[in-house]
Amino acid sequence: DYFDQNARLEDGLAHTITLARDSRARITVTLDGQPIMSAVDYNFKGGFQGFTLINEGGNYALKSVEISH
Repeated sequence: DYFDQNARLEDGLAHTITLARDSRARITVTLDGQPIMSAVDYNFKGGFQGFTLINEGGNYALKSVEISH
């Protein structure tokens, strides 16, 4: 899936981006608790459940994320 909208993160507030993976391999990405995209991934095996990125100020550019073990 992809997110093709502008996310307004430069408003001085803290924002939370969460990538969560459930037991049926459904991955959901949320921005401040609101779903913005989802996909199914059967390639990754094991106990991976997701990660969270929280900004509390500063400038960030997130171009890619790699999860490996």
